[in-house]
Amino acid sequence: MGATRNNQSRAVTKEKVQQLIQNLLAQGENAFPSERELALRTGGSRGVIRGILEELEKEDRLRQTPNGRIINPQANQIPLLYAAIGRNMVENHAWAKLWFMLSRLAPSYGIKPELVLVGWPEEKALPAIRQIQESRAKYLIVTCHAFFQSLQFDFDSKFTIFPDEDALRNHGHVISLDNREAGRLAARTLYEAGYRNPALVTENFAFPYLTLERRGEGFLEECRNLGIARERKDIFTVSLYQGVSKKEIIQRVFAVGEQIAKAKCFDSLFYITDEQIPLLCDTLQEFGVRLPEEMGIISINATDASMSYRFPFTTISSATGKIAEQILKEVARMEREKSFDLKSVRLTPKLHNPETILKWKGKEVCV
Repeated sequence: MGATRNNQSRAVTKEKVQQLIQNLLAQGENAFPSERELALRTGGSRGVIRGILEELEKEDRLRQTPNGRIINPQANQIPLLYAAIGRNMVENHAWAKLWFMLSRLAPSYGIKPELVLVGWPEEKALPAIRQIQESRAKYLIVTCHAFFQSLQFDFDSKFTIFPDEDALRNHGHVISLDNREAGRLAARTLYEAGYRNPALVTENFAFPYLTLERRGEGFLEECRNLGIARERKDIFTVSLYQGVSKKEIIQRVFAVGEQIAKAKCFDSLFYITDEQIPLLCDTLQEFGVRLPEEMGIISINATDASMSYRFPFTTISSATGKIAEQILKEVARMEREKSFDLKSVRLTPKLHNPETILKWKGKEVCV
């Protein structure tokens, strides 16, 4: 009784009808095909399709009009909350970029994301917490999980997805960059571009941060594999966590850059943190300290501003678009299947604009 004339199951036919709804919405269309046309497009029998359409009408996802059925966009959009630290805008560049990609891709998946800015310190976060708790959205993306955890937020109140590998310490449902592999890729890229004495510059947070730890571990492991083993003295740290003034950050970045410049034994560096290259270069220039012009620099998810400096520079993609796409795909799947089942995914890093580090003074090196 539940199968179509060509043995296609009712569930498969319904999935095809629902996917068609999402495809039409993504194209800005709301007119829905007739039962006959649906039978041709989905391969289901008209009797099965008629029952599916009646269900969708009861859910208000489709509506009958004198000119045929139309899609109700509001009822078909899946609400999704995106929580990030910020007062007037998302403060972290990487999380701002992820929000942009989610907003851009969401219509294709029938998802409506909503940005929730979480103020700090704790008392300023309460309005955002209430907004999340009162929302009808079942799905939540949290970029600042450690802060939420300090507020004793009940992560079970929503199906929560974390785009940060650090959340693996305490939670599941992580969709992020494979940071250990990103570190390995940084080491291989420098090595294959001809560099043999890299320094590692990392942040020194007031708390353990698995994301950066894995980047550093991967970098050091690959350096050892390539025969350019790094010693502990070659690892430079700078504190950039919240609560430190801009003046203090500049002083700390300068101190690290000055040590690298004065050591005169490094031909390259891996700056492990996001988009800090301009800060390093501008700070050194302001204080009259110069790094060797041939020094190769590699970072992760750096801004285009980094490309304007005189150094051979490249960056490893943070896979932001792929992370956004994977999150949306999984949310749409879980909503369709009516099941909360998500395995953590770590995406393979790729080089972004690698030619900037591979061409220098007319010399071309291939990776």
